[in-house]
Amino acid sequence: MSNRWTYLFLACLPLLPGCLQVELRGPVAGATVTITALRGGDPLVSELTTSTTQQVKQEVGATKWTSFNNNGKAALLGLVELPDLDYVDNAWYLVTARGGSDMDSNGDGRIDGTGTHVDRELRALMSGAQLKQPFNRVTMLSEAIYRTVEADLDELNNTEIRQRLDALSRLIVGDVNGDKQRDYADVLRWSRFSAREQYKGPPEFLERLPRALTYSSLYADEIALYDSFNVVLGASLRPAQADAPRQAQLAGCTFPVIYSDLCAVRTLPFIGIEEPAPTVADIMARLVVSHSWISTRFEQVLSNMPADVLLLFRSVTAVVIGADIRPSFYDPLTGALYLDAENFWLTDAERRTVSTESDYRTAFASRVQFAHLWRYVDGNTDAFASLYNTDFLGRRQVQDIELSVAQLLLHELAHAADAFRPALLDQIPLTARLYQLDVTTVSDELQQASPLQSDLLAGVANVLFYGVEPTSQEAGYSATKIGSVFAPDPASDLYSYASQYEDLAMLFEESMMALLYGVRRDVAFTSFPSSGYTDQIYCEDLQLGWGMRGRVAAPQVRERAALVLAALLPEKSYATDLGTLAKPVLLDTGSDWCESILVGGGASFAPLQRNLRTVSPRQWHAPDMH
Repeated sequence: MSNRWTYLFLACLPLLPGCLQVELRGPVAGATVTITALRGGDPLVSELTTSTTQQVKQEVGATKWTSFNNNGKAALLGLVELPDLDYVDNAWYLVTARGGSDMDSNGDGRIDGTGTHVDRELRALMSGAQLKQPFNRVTMLSEAIYRTVEADLDELNNTEIRQRLDALSRLIVGDVNGDKQRDYADVLRWSRFSAREQYKGPPEFLERLPRALTYSSLYADEIALYDSFNVVLGASLRPAQADAPRQAQLAGCTFPVIYSDLCAVRTLPFIGIEEPAPTVADIMARLVVSHSWISTRFEQVLSNMPADVLLLFRSVTAVVIGADIRPSFYDPLTGALYLDAENFWLTDAERRTVSTESDYRTAFASRVQFAHLWRYVDGNTDAFASLYNTDFLGRRQVQDIELSVAQLLLHELAHAADAFRPALLDQIPLTARLYQLDVTTVSDELQQASPLQSDLLAGVANVLFYGVEPTSQEAGYSATKIGSVFAPDPASDLYSYASQYEDLAMLFEESMMALLYGVRRDVAFTSFPSSGYTDQIYCEDLQLGWGMRGRVAAPQVRERAALVLAALLPEKSYATDLGTLAKPVLLDTGSDWCESILVGGGASFAPLQRNLRTVSPRQWHAPDMH
C-alpha cells in the first residue's frame, strides 16, 4: 500500500481525524464533495472526489483488492480526505456529495462491478467539531434528516439546530457509535452497509428512499422528500402486535408514496374478507401506532364498543393511530383509517407525546362572518363535557373518551364502508390494488337518489373546509342567512357540502350516535363577537342565528340517512329504527351558544343498546370534522 493510500486509510480509522465517507445503499465512489457554511458564503471545500474502485486497485494492487471481502472493499470506497481547515466547533456546515456511483445499488451487501450513478445530491449537516472527527458519513439517513429540517433552518439558531437533529436522530437510530447515548452523532456514523439493523423504523421506508435519489428521470424530487419524511417522521410507527400475521406489511402498505407502493388486496386484505364478524383481537392485529400506550387505549375503548361498531371494520385494511396525524382521515387507496392520537390519551404523560399542531382547517373559519358549531347532547347536557375535565393530575378515564372515539370511528368507518361496502367484499379480486377497482360507492347512489341542492352552501363549504378564498358575498353571509338556506335542504350538517363522501359520513355518524348511544346532535350557526375571530372565544360570546337538535330525524334528512344505514349495515334494522327517534327541535335564537343547550323540559331519550351516563354541560365545539 502506497504512503498516500496508507495515510488516507488510517485517517479514516475511528481514532484519527481526517476523512468522511459517502454512502447510499453502499459506498458512493467518484462523488464530488463540497463543504459550505450553513448560513451561506463561498464553499470552504470543493471539488474533492470520493475514492473509486480503480483508485483503490491502483493503490493496493488488483490482487490485494480481490482478496478483500465485501466489508473490506466497502471500507475503502467512497472515502474523501478533508483538508485541515479552521472549522468553528459550534458552527454548522452543509456537506454535499454530488454524482458518483452507488457501489451496492441493489442493497445485497456486495460491492458491484461498476455501480449505479446517483442522480441527486446526498447531504449532511455537520458541526465544525464533527468535521474534525473521524469517519463520519454522508448517507441516506443524513439526507432524510436534512430534508426534514431544511424548511426550518433559517428560523433556528445553532443550539436549536443541534437539539432538533438530536431529537430526530433518537427517533430513527440506536447507539451506533457505542457511546451510551442516542443523538445525531449516531446518524453520522450509521451505515446501511454495516449497521442496517440500527435503523429503528419500518424497513420498507429505508428500502424506498434511494430510488428517487438514484433515478431522477423516473422519480420527481418530491418523491425523495416524501420518502425522507417516512424514513424520519414515520420511524416511530410499529405494528401494535409484533406477532400479528400481517405485521410485516402494515407500515409499508399504509404509508405509500407512489402507486407501486400500494399493496395488492392479497397482501393486506380487508378485515371482512378474512373475518366476516371482526373481534377486538382481529382489529388489534391490523393496528399500527406511534407509541405503545396508544395500543392499550385503543383496545380498552374497542372492548366497550357495541358489536355493530366492530362490524364496520370489515371494510378496513388497517388502522394507524399516530401522535402526528391531524386531522383524522380515511384513505381509499390503502383502505386504512388514520386517527389522531389526541382522541385516546388518558394521562398527562401520554398527552405530552401528542402533537400540539392545530388542524390546518381551523384558520379557514376566520374568513366568514358566522361560526359553524356542533355538539352532542344527552338531554340538556353536553355529552362530551367529561372529555375536557381532567383531574388535578391531568388524567381522564376510559369512559371520558369513549363517546368521542365512537363519534370519530363511526364517521371514518362510514367512509370505509361507503368506498367498499360490506356486501361486495367477497367479489374483490385478491390480485388487485384498490385504485384499480371500479366500484360504485354508496355515496354515488345517495347523490343520484337525493342530491343536495344549495350551491350557496357548497361554496361556503369550499371556504371553510378547503381554504378557498371567499367571494365578498360569501365572506359577508350572516348566521341567520346560512341557517335559512340550510334548513330546508336534506343535509345533516354544513360539512355535508364538502363532498358527497362527507355528506354520507355525517348522515351515518349522527344516526348511529343517536341509535347506539342515545345522544342527539346540535348543529348551529352563530355570530362572532364584535372583536372578531380569535383563539379566546367563549360560548357566551356566540349569538345563535339558527340551530337545530336531532336534525337527522327531519323527514328530508331521515330518508337519506335510511338509504345510508341500509347499505353500510345491510344485515341490521337501523334504517327502520330511525323512525323511533324524537322529532328535531329548533334551538332558541334569542340565546347564546351556552344557553341554547336548554331545550324544552330537558328529558333524555334512551339509546337502543345502552344508556349513557349524565355529564356536565358548558363546552362549545368549533368545527372538528374528519
